[in-house]
Amino acid sequence: MHTHLVQQGESLATIADRYAFDRATILDHPDNAELKKKRADPNVLFPGDKVVIPDRELKRVEVPTGKRHSFKVRLRKLELRVVLLDAMGDPIAGEAYVLEAAGERVEGTTTGKGEVKELVKSDAREATLTIQGRTLLLACSCIDPLTDTPDEGASGARERLRNLGYAVGETSDLAHGSLRTALALFQHDTKLEVTGRLDDATRSKLAEAHGS
Repeated sequence: MHTHLVQQGESLATIADRYAFDRATILDHPDNAELKKKRADPNVLFPGDKVVIPDRELKRVEVPTGKRHSFKVRLRKLELRVVLLDAMGDPIAGEAYVLEAAGERVEGTTTGKGEVKELVKSDAREATLTIQGRTLLLACSCIDPLTDTPDEGASGARERLRNLGYAVGETSDLAHGSLRTALALFQHDTKLEVTGRLDDATRSKLAEAHGS
């Protein structure tokens, strides 16, 4: 066994693919019990988290000699979900789109709620979404947790707020004006007490609104 130190943008899915393991095999390993308890969503990890990679058990397959044999490996995919709203906050429903990620291209139509839901390769880091004549660049697997982090969830809150349409800048300092203002606006919009602080109620509502 050895320990993998999580880097920015990694998730349990990408780590499992890197070491050719099933996600459950890694997550359910006894040495990852603390990580499993700390991260409710194992695909939202923080840089510096430690993931124990179990020893590999070799699988042997007997095949006749003198012939060519093919072995297929099924690549895992994750669901990419985006909700699109217009300037009035209404869903952009029934619109055709093209999504490209990790060398794959798929065409679809947004749902009545303005959703785009497609499966993409777990190692996709970026995706482009073309809709209504505009092309949007999407960053994949870049969300940090909201709890149990050295920055008290600031970077996770910043990216969720940005994805929800709030102006937050690049800071991950909870005392910074732009992040506090965005938090206060979010609290106002979701009928929470307006404090500009990242309290437990705001963390919970952010995760609910963002979907992770």
